[in-house]
Amino acid sequence: MAPPVQPPPFKPSVLRTHRQVPDYNKTTPPYVAAAPITTGQSMKIRRLHTRTVFFVGVGMVAMLAVWLAFQLVIFPFAADTSQHWNYGNSRLSQFDLNVGHDGTSHFIAQYWHQEVIIIEFPAGSAAHAKTYVTPLLIQDDTGKQHSVSLSTAYVNRHTLVGKPDLIVSVSGVTPPIVLYNTGNGFSMEVQ
Repeated sequence: MAPPVQPPPFKPSVLRTHRQVPDYNKTTPPYVAAAPITTGQSMKIRRLHTRTVFFVGVGMVAMLAVWLAFQLVIFPFAADTSQHWNYGNSRLSQFDLNVGHDGTSHFIAQYWHQEVIIIEFPAGSAAHAKTYVTPLLIQDDTGKQHSVSLSTAYVNRHTLVGKPDLIVSVSGVTPPIVLYNTGNGFSMEVQ
């Protein structure tokens, strides 16, 4: 009987496309212990770590600067430009709302020297115009222009049917002001 055929021993010159089969008959471990890190290598690793932390810190500070620039400069500029395009330089707002005063009324609203001025033209008639002035104190108001928007809603539970109340919203101010419908006008107090 012929002895079994042994595979040829592994040679480094052989192409590395074949997987090396470990020889478990050897008594030496298949790994080689790494050499200890010298002082020079340790300094290089520390410098690399310090450099990485430095650049991460610089990136965080840069992102904070971008965020602050957006919050303090870019967003207020864009909001002011948008309001200027929508309401004009005087921030006049015009609305046509049905509040039950002889048909659809035309409203003009403006914020002027810490007061909201609303002019109502009932049924589009300038002869029967009514003016409502609501004081509005805004802290740290340095002459900044605010836009006023109007909407209708049934806020008062005793509101007459078909006569909704007027909600006055001023940009940058919360909560909105409510003008209660009296049937032929508006009042700041519930009737």
